[in-house]
Amino acid sequence: MPQGVFSRGVIGHSEKIDHIATHYVYDDGKAIVAEGGWLMADGFGFEMSFNLVLEKATLCYDSTRDPMFRLCPAQGEPFTPEVPSGDGYAGEIDYFLKKLTGVSLPPITTVENSRESVRIVLAETESVRTGNLVKLD
Repeated sequence: MPQGVFSRGVIGHSEKIDHIATHYVYDDGKAIVAEGGWLMADGFGFEMSFNLVLEKATLCYDSTRDPMFRLCPAQGEPFTPEVPSGDGYAGEIDYFLKKLTGVSLPPITTVENSRESVRIVLAETESVRTGNLVKLD
């Protein structure tokens, strides 16, 4: 869990947040930023991407690129790692259907994880509305 969040966003006509950018604050100096929204023009389409900057490599994912994944090691040439086919949405639906039919599967997330996710989202909303850092600890 981050110690806090600092968010900026666009509040639309419905008084809901239509676009948001959040800095997640950690005591150990991690730099984590997330941005999301749905204000793009109709022709923009769906896009999801991330970059993980690690000690010995950078992992890039972009749903609009082929191949979608790229691993760039600190030493050596960038390459596309082997990943299972499909996407997170298809995997989520498959897991749900298997659970409905009684297949025994290990838990992916817990009620506690879900509760903490909701805490973060509510803190982000508060930060957008107040313009302040919202602490979570």
